[in-house]
Amino acid sequence: MQVVVEGLDELRQALARMNPELDKALQEEIGASARLGADAVQGNAPVRSGLLKSSVRAFTDGPTAGGVEVTATRRGYPYPQKVNRQRGFFDRALTEVAPKVQKRMEKVLDAIARAFAGG
Repeated sequence: MQVVVEGLDELRQALARMNPELDKALQEEIGASARLGADAVQGNAPVRSGLLKSSVRAFTDGPTAGGVEVTATRRGYPYPQKVNRQRGFFDRALTEVAPKVQKRMEKVLDAIARAFAGG
């Protein structure tokens, strides 16, 4: 699962120069949103042995990217790739968490906009 905000790299670079506190808040929000996504995926994952559910991880990739990965394997293949019919749990989690992540990101982006508008 990945949420993409267009222009985020450029925004973060400008923030790092002009307002490091807001830059840090943005980076923290990306990580928190990734963890929120991982929690949703774990909550929707089917449980047989628990291997799939326990392999769900939130990650951040640099200061402007975050997401969720599932690292469990089944018979040597990545679990979602081998058993596509069971990926529905991932789609359900995305549907559940996307509005929450959007609200969180809007909140931090609004704070950034207010700071640059002088408000």
